[in-house]
Amino acid sequence: MPKLYISMLGEFSLSYEGRVISERTRRSEKTWMFLQYLICFKDRNIPTDELIAVLWGEEEIENPKSALKTQMHRLRTELDKLEVSESIIVSARGSYTFNKALDFSFDVEEFDRFCALALRENNPQSKINHVTEAIRLYKGDFLPKLRRLPWTNGIRERLRSLYIEVMRDTLEFLMKNNRPHDIITLCERGILADPYNEFLHETLIRAFAVSGNNHSARTHYNYTLSLLNEKYSKVPSGIQKRFDDALKYSAGDSYGFEDILDGLSEDAVFNANGAFYCEYEFFKQIYRLEMRYIERYKKINSVFLVTLVGRNGGDPVPETLTEDMERLDSIINSSLRISDVYAKYSVSQYIIMLHNTSAEDCPPIVERLTRNYLNCCPPGANLPKSEYQPLDSIK
Repeated sequence: MPKLYISMLGEFSLSYEGRVISERTRRSEKTWMFLQYLICFKDRNIPTDELIAVLWGEEEIENPKSALKTQMHRLRTELDKLEVSESIIVSARGSYTFNKALDFSFDVEEFDRFCALALRENNPQSKINHVTEAIRLYKGDFLPKLRRLPWTNGIRERLRSLYIEVMRDTLEFLMKNNRPHDIITLCERGILADPYNEFLHETLIRAFAVSGNNHSARTHYNYTLSLLNEKYSKVPSGIQKRFDDALKYSAGDSYGFEDILDGLSEDAVFNANGAFYCEYEFFKQIYRLEMRYIERYKKINSVFLVTLVGRNGGDPVPETLTEDMERLDSIINSSLRISDVYAKYSVSQYIIMLHNTSAEDCPPIVERLTRNYLNCCPPGANLPKSEYQPLDSIK
C-alpha cells in the first residue's frame, strides 16, 4: 500500500507515490500552517477557535470562521494534487484533525525513533547505522520558516538538543572504541546538516589527526576557523584553543619544523592589514611580554582605553551599544597599524596597545580614531572617550 511521507525537518513537504507538494508552492503561509499544526498535534481534535488563534493571533479579522473555511478550501485544493485515496484532514463538529488511519511516515517521529535506538545501542556498527538514519532525517531545524511562532519553539529546541545529544554520545562511544574512520564519516555527514556545530568540527579535526591524516586535519582546521570567523567576526579564543588542541591530538607523532612554522604564521582568516585583535586574556600576555622588552631595550609603547559613553557623557545608551561597539571595532582595526594590538575589555570598552608610540604621538591618534568613528556613526549613537598612558610610566 502506498505511504504518505511527511517532512518538517529543514523544509515542509508531503509526498505520495512520487507526487510532492511543499511550502515552496505559491500558497499563503497560513494555508500550510493549518496543515502543519494539525499534523504536529494529530493525537487530538483541534477546535476551530484554537486554529483561528494559531493562524491569526492578535490580528483583527471580520469573520474568523469564514476565513478559516477559506484556508481549508485552499488547503484541500493543494492536498488533492497528491491523489491520496482517503482524506488527509477530517472535520467533525467544529474541529479538525489529521487522519491517523492513513499509512504515513513522519520524519520527526522517525528521527525520535532512531535517536532512541542509537542512545540505547552498545554494538558499534548498529549504533552507527541508527545514527546514520537520524542524520539522514535531520535535514535542518524543525519548520525553520515559523521560528517566530511560540508553538514551534519548544519542538524545535527539543529536536536540536536531541540531535546534539545523540551525535555527542555516539562520537564519544566511537572514540573509546578507537574507530576514527567511523568518526570521520559521521562528522562529515553531521556537518552537512549542522554546519556551525563546533563539537562536530573539533571532533573531525581530532579524528583526522589520530588517523594520521595530518593534511586533512590542517585543511579542515583552516576551513573551520574561516567558517566561524564569518559567524563571530572574530573566533573566540576559547573555541580556537579547542581546535588547536584537536590538531595536535596525534598518535605519538611529532611535527616537522616546517609544519610548526606554518602553524605559527598568521592564518588568512585574520585581517593582516589592520590592527591585531585578540581576547583580553591573550592581550595580557602580550602586554607582559612587551613590558619585558621595554625594560631591556628602553623602548616606549602606549596603552589606550576607548570607552563608549552617552551623548551627555554618562552611561552608554544600551539600545545601540552592540552596534556601536561593532562599529568602533572596525574603526580601531582600520585606523591603526598591523603592529598594534587591541582587545575587548568590557561591553563598552576596548583596550589598545600601540607599538613604539610615545605620549606625544597619542593626541593625533585619538583625534583620528574619534574623527573616523564620528564620520560613520548615525545620530544618537554612543560616543568614544579615550584615555592613554605610555607604558614606561606604568608601575
